[in-house]
Amino acid sequence: MENGRSQIFEIAEATQIECNRIQQELQQVIEELRKTIDQVDDLEIREKKARIHLMEVSRDFKRYREEDIKSAYETA
Repeated sequence: MENGRSQIFEIAEATQIECNRIQQELQQVIEELRKTIDQVDDLEIREKKARIHLMEVSRDFKRYREEDIKSAYETA
């Protein structure tokens, strides 16, 4: 009987340790997800700005140098 109680305690303790480990891992994943979302948001803003600049360059080839036009196309 005592042996069974000891085994149950060991199982409960191992389960608690594993639960804590998984919670820590989940927090790390959540943090990485937040960083990734921030990066995607930043890249979307940069993409929109690059497309707007490309549109401006495409409208007025006389106003921009060849290097500016090429750079706008490469950036977009």
